[in-house]
Amino acid sequence: MKQKKPLGYIDLEDNRKAIYATNDLFLNYTFKDEKNWEALRDIVNILVNAYKEMIPETAMKPIEGTIKVETQYMYYLNTRNATKDQDLKLSHIEESKLTYIEFQNRAITVPPIVNRAMEYFVLGIRQGKGKTADQIWLLSEDVETLLHGGTFTNYVIRGDACQ
Repeated sequence: MKQKKPLGYIDLEDNRKAIYATNDLFLNYTFKDEKNWEALRDIVNILVNAYKEMIPETAMKPIEGTIKVETQYMYYLNTRNATKDQDLKLSHIEESKLTYIEFQNRAITVPPIVNRAMEYFVLGIRQGKGKTADQIWLLSEDVETLLHGGTFTNYVIRGDACQ
């Protein structure tokens, strides 16, 4: 991957952090502000509609109605006593549904990206507390083991209850 140039830097309590367009801190800061929630809905709906064009039978649908967005901006400012959640949680108020959005800047991670994908998948189920939940990962590098050469991959839990 080519060396990316940061948008700028932010000084935290214990270090200086470069900020990129897909950086967690930048995105969490941007979408903690309610005036930017519609832009997030637009981004998610563009992706969902593109996915629906490729896989028309998907159960995913664009986000409509009243939304509430929660970010973990404060987690990034003070990581000493905080438990990591998902980057963004978009609540669909009328539908009692959640959409979790994760931003991943690197394909090579510790733990490995496939393990991280499974951890976040389970985290979305656990945090959803019985609500219907979608998990969207926006990857800035190709991960063959997750995407299998495609633009989108949809992992769905299937079992007797889902038939």
